[in-house]
Amino acid sequence: NDEFAVLDRFLALLPACRFGSSAPEARGYTLVYLKTGAKTGLSKEESQAIFAGHFANMQRLAGERKLLLAGPFGKHKHDEALRGLFILDTEDPAEARAWAETDPGFQAQVFALEYHPLRTQAALRALLERELAIEEQDKAAGRQPDMAERLRNYVLLTCSQGAEMAQELAGELLR
Repeated sequence: NDEFAVLDRFLALLPACRFGSSAPEARGYTLVYLKTGAKTGLSKEESQAIFAGHFANMQRLAGERKLLLAGPFGKHKHDEALRGLFILDTEDPAEARAWAETDPGFQAQVFALEYHPLRTQAALRALLERELAIEEQDKAAGRQPDMAERLRNYVLLTCSQGAEMAQELAGELLR
């Protein structure tokens, strides 16, 4: 059910929390903030075309194992210009720019991109592989999830008491 799917995605990211000396080594990635760009006031048709291209481009980058995680920001945020984020499987700034700037939203100036180095122990590659496997299962079953089903909620944590945090969050997610 949905509660267990959310918990499963959370637990896939749990390796980011340290469990003594057995924690995996941190890897380098690029965090990209998608912010409101210079172009606003699009017609409905323009917006639909740009966002269809945006989602198709994200799917392509994920299939190429370049885009590990993507998603929108929620309503409550410290910067109203924030729209979403990408985590790219490279710590090379030039390579990250080359990948991210293929986005039709960026090309149309609907998004501005802001790049940040990211180091984490989270199993981001494994998480992407799980998501792609789920999509393949859906395709094999002839099922086409709608966009709302495809959006994923993630929590990335760094914590010194990972087991306690997992237990606390699991209780919250299952309520």
